[in-house]
Amino acid sequence: MDNFTGLSQQGSKPPRGVWIFIIIIGMVGVFLVLLSFPLWAPGIITSINSPEPKMFWYLSRATAILSYAALWLSTFMGLVLSTRLAAQLRKVRTISNFHQALSVLGIVMAAAHGLLLIGDHYLAPNILQILVPFTMQSYRPLWVGLGQISIYIWGIVLISTLIQRRIGSKLWRGIHYLGFLAFAFGLVHGITSGTDSGTDWAFYYYWVTGGIILFLLTFRILSAIFQLNRKTTPQNA
Repeated sequence: MDNFTGLSQQGSKPPRGVWIFIIIIGMVGVFLVLLSFPLWAPGIITSINSPEPKMFWYLSRATAILSYAALWLSTFMGLVLSTRLAAQLRKVRTISNFHQALSVLGIVMAAAHGLLLIGDHYLAPNILQILVPFTMQSYRPLWVGLGQISIYIWGIVLISTLIQRRIGSKLWRGIHYLGFLAFAFGLVHGITSGTDSGTDWAFYYYWVTGGIILFLLTFRILSAIFQLNRKTTPQNA
């Protein structure tokens, strides 16, 4: 039994550490916002008073970047949990808590990213276009739709963890693998739809994080193949 399966049998109820972590992150976020308020407040005020306010657009971009960061780190930790590394570090439960907490935070940030666009005067989407994939015809519907599907898949994966005991570990594992598809769609969405994608920092942000996940996933697959071959190869007497 690998660590990924062992973790799946530790219980489906969200551990208290998940909510403590969310509260701590929220408090840190509020502190940073208050600390930086003098820097960004004048621009926000100017944007609100301008003929074409861009406040909602800027906030939507910020929450999108944070959501992707949470999605990446959650995927990264999930891969760590599926290898022997977590057991060697003796931090399986801690990593699991962070893994689930980041999923919750990422989905919240993604929801904020979409809902904030309703206030943007340039795109001006309605709630139906925010919720239904490929319906936002005013801006790159294919790539935006992939981002929307990514969040729905991510939500399904998270829910499967919360009801893990009811659906069984086998089905839970199968659903959990969809998390890689959610990450892939989220990555493509960020690269193709983000207005910052042409900048140097965004280039490295997306490609480095994507490369790390690809490396770890390849390592995980090769490790599983190696272990399978060891089990099926007869041992010499």
